[in-house]
Amino acid sequence: MSGKSRSTPLAQTSGEGWIVLGLCLLLIALVWLVFGQASGFEFVNFDDADNVHGNPHVTAGLSWHGVVWAFAHSQVGRWAPLTTLSHMADCQFFGLRPGGHHLTNIMLHALAAVLLFLVLRELTATLWRSAFVAAAFAVHPLRAEVVMWVSARGDLLAAVFFMLALLAYARYARRAGAGAWPWAVSALFALGLMCKPTIVMLPFVLLLLDYWPLGRFTKVNDEARWPGVPKRLVIEKIPLFALALASAVVAALAQRVALTPIENLPLPSRIGNALVSCAIYLWQTIWPTRLAAFYPHPKQNLAWWQVAAALLLLGTVSVAVYAGRRRFRYAVAGWCWYLVMLLPVLGLIETGAQAHADRYAYLPQIGLLLIAAWGVADLSAKWEGRREIAGLAAGVGIALLALRAHDQAATWQDSVTLWNSAVENTGPNSTAENNLGNALLHKGRIEEAFLHLGNALKIDPGLADAHLSMGNALLESGRADDAIAEYRRALQLRPDFASAHINLGNALLESNLPADAIAEYQRALEINPDSPAARNNLGEAFRRGGRLDDAITQFQEAVALDPGYQSARDNLALALREKEQGSK
Repeated sequence: MSGKSRSTPLAQTSGEGWIVLGLCLLLIALVWLVFGQASGFEFVNFDDADNVHGNPHVTAGLSWHGVVWAFAHSQVGRWAPLTTLSHMADCQFFGLRPGGHHLTNIMLHALAAVLLFLVLRELTATLWRSAFVAAAFAVHPLRAEVVMWVSARGDLLAAVFFMLALLAYARYARRAGAGAWPWAVSALFALGLMCKPTIVMLPFVLLLLDYWPLGRFTKVNDEARWPGVPKRLVIEKIPLFALALASAVVAALAQRVALTPIENLPLPSRIGNALVSCAIYLWQTIWPTRLAAFYPHPKQNLAWWQVAAALLLLGTVSVAVYAGRRRFRYAVAGWCWYLVMLLPVLGLIETGAQAHADRYAYLPQIGLLLIAAWGVADLSAKWEGRREIAGLAAGVGIALLALRAHDQAATWQDSVTLWNSAVENTGPNSTAENNLGNALLHKGRIEEAFLHLGNALKIDPGLADAHLSMGNALLESGRADDAIAEYRRALQLRPDFASAHINLGNALLESNLPADAIAEYQRALEINPDSPAARNNLGEAFRRGGRLDDAITQFQEAVALDPGYQSARDNLALALREKEQGSK
């Protein structure tokens, strides 16, 4: 198919309607066959505690108080109230059974795949190419992270609203601007941004769709342009640009603590990593192997030849797309979709220690799949029996992707399996080693935990999380003095590390130094006043020091923050008993 697509509303025969329904059901079945295994998987020690099972506001389920909290607070450096509410809803219906939370992710991804198929069919008036893109999107191995990781819920929710916004826009554009569809697009966009701001580039994607397949650039040849883009197409999207700008400001405010300072990671290093990441996602689309939950950032150690090779690859593709822009308009739209949608997650404003992440390719990859589907159709247009050949090739390709995705999804079954895979596939990786050590420690495999935590510190002696984890392992082994030294080292590296203050307090309390422990718990509460653990442990330190009234107050605060916190409830009951006995 070349540049233009018909601009009248899509007609549908009753027979084709049944085919569409059958393809939608097939997409759902494919998603379940590949990712349904997650119904028996666990939470992982990768933000799941902060976002779900370790967050008392979330585990309490849905309530008016919870709704207010979701809109008034950010989580893990991100303001995403609708995502938080979805986790609350899961806790309301499934409790802390991980299978239910995984099931919600699977359903959302299946819905996103079905909506993508319907959107492309509405936009392009094609059936099988649209189905192929949706199927490849549904079962590509790069989907494993976003579907299997409970904490990636925001990507899935935002994608659903993104697809709905595209569908609303397609209806609006095909009806020559009639009806209330522009307001529907704006509302859906706003809802998606409240799930995760990765869809912030939607207005630019809509302009790409105006170019192809809607053909709105060429409908009036003598109209004003800014530059090359018809002025009216930009003006009608001003509300969307305003929403995107507001979302960017909110995201920057929410992430101000998580941002990596420019002096720690210079702009040239970030640009170099962004170029390499673009090339990596392109390669992983074609050859999705050695995938991992975390890819360590090269920082300033990225080899010049890697940046040059990435620049050469991206430049070559861009030049080829530009050269064929008149005949292959879909290639221009698809390639620009890929680059534009990647822009917010390339780390140009660094927000984490990862170089790139599989989940970041979730929506950008659609642009590449569009090029593949329409490109193959163009190249095989004159082949004899091309429909049969293309159908067979597409079926084999989808099957191979599904098998590989099934294997990749299996690595998310628990934290030990997940981080073992990351260690094997990424080479020196302090974060993976640290998280693996934590997972082993949680399972009581202390000697193995020491090995991997030691590896993490050898790779990156400045990793505060690894010093915290080593302190936990030492404390678990009864070596409180050594644990105290590790906690203090973690706090030297990150003075506002609330968890390190709490655990240092625990070690000091175990060493019979309640006054020192109290100081650490109080510092933790200055950093995070809503920590039930800090309140509970401070109460225990007060109780051991004979300050029963102060202890009772802290235990009550801990229970108020987390009504299901059984340790705090038990400690409160004990302190009240001791006070009653002391008054007799």
